[in-house]
Amino acid sequence: MDNPHDIDLLIVGQGLAGSLLAWHLLQRGRKILVIDDRHASSASIAAAGLLVPVTGKRLVLDPQAALLLAEAMRLYQEFQEQFGQAFYVAKPMVRLMQGEQDAATYARRHGDIHYQPYLGERLNLDAYDLHAPEGGFVIRQTGYLAIRPLLESLRQYLIDRDSYRDAHLEGRELQAESAGIRWQDVRARRVIFCDGYQARTNPWFDWLPFQPAKGEILTVQCPHKLPDMIINAGSWLLPLGAQQYRFGATYEWDVLDEQPTEQGKQRLLQSLQTLLKNNSPCQVLDQVAGVRPGTLDKQPFIGLHPGQPQLGIFNGFGSRGSLQIPLYARIFAEYLCGAGQLPQAVDVRRYYQHV
Repeated sequence: MDNPHDIDLLIVGQGLAGSLLAWHLLQRGRKILVIDDRHASSASIAAAGLLVPVTGKRLVLDPQAALLLAEAMRLYQEFQEQFGQAFYVAKPMVRLMQGEQDAATYARRHGDIHYQPYLGERLNLDAYDLHAPEGGFVIRQTGYLAIRPLLESLRQYLIDRDSYRDAHLEGRELQAESAGIRWQDVRARRVIFCDGYQARTNPWFDWLPFQPAKGEILTVQCPHKLPDMIINAGSWLLPLGAQQYRFGATYEWDVLDEQPTEQGKQRLLQSLQTLLKNNSPCQVLDQVAGVRPGTLDKQPFIGLHPGQPQLGIFNGFGSRGSLQIPLYARIFAEYLCGAGQLPQAVDVRRYYQHV
């Protein structure tokens, strides 16, 4: 303890946020250590990894969609070259029409020049085992990230560089010193928390207005005739091949844990039965649960503590991490290395008055 291990940054959490931030910092020559308890409370492990630029009943286009997608595609291609494995799967989405309001919203958005790269044609779905009497329409530039294998590859990458440790870190364990922040045998110039919804109980950042929501997802085997597309009907059905699909997801705001429930499974199976047209049963192969680290204003929390600038946070991406984290991990890494500024919309300075 008298001769601490000196590093530039200590990152708490090896979910998608912590992993991608660590990657960018290592590329910039920083000496880092990532602390993780093997994803004991990581939303990333249970996430579907969907990348969808147009979302919600009103078909809202993310104003940074082009930039977010370009950055995500570049980084996921970089990982493919680094690890010799494709983690991102491009797959179009079909959104089912559900009433006149959906049709009117689609027609209005489809005529908007800003939506033209993302909204495709109407589809007749009568040939498939779907309850879709009004058909659907295509959303382009969508797909999903295989998060589990990516995180495992990045964990090994960190281990090989002596930049990973299996451990659980509580915010109250940190000690401020003149040369940085001390934790056990480590002394870091900065500590960045990427600890998902657990940040609500972190004494350094419990003033931020998180709105976490538990979600459960099933992996099912279904003998139905379905298009090779992500099917969105409020819930989503993601084809994995060999008639296997991931289906989700539930939303639960009161009980926040990582335990799959029978109630969640039955709710999803009922929703799946409503979506599919014939009565052939689907077999449940797996069920997972996680807690999305959502936020009050639907924007992530990125930046430094107002009173302790040696402490930072990179969190709050909710269910959009696979799309948003690549861009913001690069921006935050550059900021931590002394270059550039944080976008005002995501900077935690917007909540400094609540500290």
